[in-house]
Amino acid sequence: MDPFDRPLYTARLRLEPVTEEVFALANASVDKLAAHLRADIPEDWRRAGLPLVRRRPQGERWRAARCVAIHLADNRVIGDFRFEAVGDGGETFEIGYSVIPAYRQQGLASEATGRVIDALFRDAGAQLIIAGCDRRNRSSVKTLRRLGFWLDGARGTAFWWRLTADLWADCRRSGERA
Repeated sequence: MDPFDRPLYTARLRLEPVTEEVFALANASVDKLAAHLRADIPEDWRRAGLPLVRRRPQGERWRAARCVAIHLADNRVIGDFRFEAVGDGGETFEIGYSVIPAYRQQGLASEATGRVIDALFRDAGAQLIIAGCDRRNRSSVKTLRRLGFWLDGARGTAFWWRLTADLWADCRRSGERA
């Protein structure tokens, strides 16, 4: 079973996978997308996140490669989270995330990314997860460290990070992750 064919939940978020239906609604009407998600879609996410959701995932068969994050208490879209297999083996995934400004500095990126990481390692056969972030983005650096990622190197203006299943398990056991 594909772990991303149904919503994932955290204490504060519902991570709605961008399925074929969500993709079609995002390209048809923001109002229809909001009704389907049962959530308000704020203007700043419409500008930043919606164009990314409107991109068709690569690959032979449809597979969700992005989740829309909905804040449960506020019933509002607050960001999106990307995860896609890289390379030929399907065991390495690259992740990325974005949270709208009003919801930053609340641990939501760590919370949602941690849930996606759980699903990738447990249900999707991931052996390695990589992530990149701008060197100047201190919040992303802190988030990736909190989640147990190790700095793999720097290329241009980006830091590149890696996380193995063993590092993730160690991080969870030590209680370091949010």
